[in-house]
Amino acid sequence: EALALWHLKHNAVDSSSSSNGAYRSSPGDNRYRYVWVIEEDVGVTGDIRPLLNAYASEDRDFIASELLPITATWYFYPVALDEFVKKAEGKQLRANTREHVQRFSSRIIHRMVTWSKEGAIAC
Repeated sequence: EALALWHLKHNAVDSSSSSNGAYRSSPGDNRYRYVWVIEEDVGVTGDIRPLLNAYASEDRDFIASELLPITATWYFYPVALDEFVKKAEGKQLRANTREHVQRFSSRIIHRMVTWSKEGAIAC
């Protein structure tokens, strides 16, 4: 939720419109290409730029450690609204990963915000 709110705030058409849902409608309109989310319990010693630069030319929408497809035995598997199930049919859109350090593209954040506004939400 926090990432979606951040996206809406930083992509609002003007500073007063972020709360009423008016924001740039296309991922190409975003003011950023990627957002790194680093959990508060991750320790960094020294300069973090080499890590960020190592992925600078990578254009994947999502980067994380140990990205694994979920199966029906995963405890959050049944947590998905009907609209998500319809949109995701035949696609592998859910994965399990470590959350310590993740990079999201503006494209995937835009899609997550759009789908959540449409009621297409899952764990």
